[in-house]
Amino acid sequence: MPGTPPAARIQNRKETKMSENTSVLTRFRMRGDAELFQHFLVAAGIESEINGDETVGYAPHLPYAFDGLSLCVRNEDLESASEILASFENF
Repeated sequence: MPGTPPAARIQNRKETKMSENTSVLTRFRMRGDAELFQHFLVAAGIESEINGDETVGYAPHLPYAFDGLSLCVRNEDLESASEILASFENF
């Protein structure tokens, strides 16, 4: 999406749904962590969405009780996104 500011390319379930052809890249317990990593993906030109945050607004403890927040990418971007994730796992 040339000319689109990076922040506008970040997707979440409330704004728009990506195709059904997505996979969970990783899970986060904190919304801020998920958004931070999402920005790294945007910088690499990979669209993503954060799922599981529907309840965070009224029950912020629930992501801790379940699987947390899922950061999903399109299946065709999964390998590239996984490489980016792996580069940060050593920190």
